[in-house]
Amino acid sequence: MAKDIRVLVIKLADRLHNMRTLQHLAAENLLFKAPATTEIYTPLAHRLGMNAIKWELEDLAFRFLQPADYKRVAQMLDEKRIEREDGVEVVRCQLADELAAVGVRAEVQGRPKHLYSIWKKMRGKGLDFARVFDVRAMRVIVADVPTTCCPGCCAVPWLSIRRSVMPAPAHMPISASQCWLITLSSQGT
Repeated sequence: MAKDIRVLVIKLADRLHNMRTLQHLAAENLLFKAPATTEIYTPLAHRLGMNAIKWELEDLAFRFLQPADYKRVAQMLDEKRIEREDGVEVVRCQLADELAAVGVRAEVQGRPKHLYSIWKKMRGKGLDFARVFDVRAMRVIVADVPTTCCPGCCAVPWLSIRRSVMPAPAHMPISASQCWLITLSSQGT
C-alpha cells in the first residue's frame, strides 16, 4: 500500500474519521466503507500495534453492518464504554497498590472488552451474554516472579480484589494456590 508508514497512519486516521461520521453519508458509502474497514483497515491497525484504533474501527463497522446485534450487545452491557473504562481503572489502581504492598513490582494494565469482540466471541463459541465472563481484562506484567511468590502469595492481592469487585462465576473457582502473574520472555512476548 505504501513505503512510508506515515501514509498508512494518515489512511487509518482518515478511515476512522469517515467511520465516525458514516451515519451522515449516503447508504452506498455505508455498504462500501464498513466492510472495507473490517477487511482492510482493522487488520492494518492491528498489525501496526494501534489497538485503540482497531477496536474503534471494529465497533463502528459492527454498528453499521450488524445494527440489531450491536444494539443488543450494548444493551446487555448496560454501561457506556467510559463507565467500563473507569471501573477497570479503579480495579487496576487497587491491584497495583496491593501488589506493591506485598513487594511485587509490576505494571498493571486493564481494559474493557469492546462490543464487536464480545459479539464475535458469543457468535463464535455459541454463548449467550451471561456466559461471557471476560468483558473486562487485567494484565499484570512483572520483570520476574520471586522464588517466594508461590504458592499463592502473589495471588492474594488479586484474590481480594477479584472477590470484592469481580466475583468469580461458579465454574471458575479461584484458590490461593493460583499465581496470576506471568513472566514475560526476554523478547517481551
